[in-house]
Amino acid sequence: GAEGRRSQRMTVGENATREWLPQDTSFFPAARARLSTRFQLTSGSRLLAWELFCLGRPVNGVAFSEGEIVNRLEVWLDDAPLLIERLTLGDGDLSPVANQPWGGTLLFYPADEAMLETVRGALAPLESYAGATLTDALMSVRFLSDDNLICQRAMRTVWQLMSPALLAAIVTQHRKITREELVRHVEILNPMLKSELFLRWDSAELAGLI
Repeated sequence: GAEGRRSQRMTVGENATREWLPQDTSFFPAARARLSTRFQLTSGSRLLAWELFCLGRPVNGVAFSEGEIVNRLEVWLDDAPLLIERLTLGDGDLSPVANQPWGGTLLFYPADEAMLETVRGALAPLESYAGATLTDALMSVRFLSDDNLICQRAMRTVWQLMSPALLAAIVTQHRKITREELVRHVEILNPMLKSELFLRWDSAELAGLI
């Protein structure tokens, strides 16, 4: 059949933050697709991104038994590559993903050893089907599972651990930010953070707390 292609490039400017959290992508049996995602970072950029793939229709017991998926993922800092990887799945061979139908990747930059150990501790219950590495301040977290809820729960847990660092960048990267600007940023983020992190403050209370 015809081959689908998707190519996307995201540039994160100096002292800017990019949070990219798309919904999962499902590949039905016989699907043919080539995907390419590139994040272009500059000095002072911050990135929190994830992608989650579903191979076949595991809920119905249908495996990805035919078709081909080629996925390329890149992260660059100025002219230097931090991550270049390519995953190819075809002819029903899912051994590159340990024969698991669900796979996820989460990226965070910049990270340090303390963050890495915190994330590894959170991944411990998943044992050999999850792991985190740190290369040149880029943390890469991988998930594999036969259950999408396990992957989604793990990715959300890591997101919750890393989100405070993104919020802190509002202050650390903008030393001259006014109180009014800070309140405005927090009010924009509060609805999402309140539901995800179970915060107890309403938007009307924020100005008095900051």
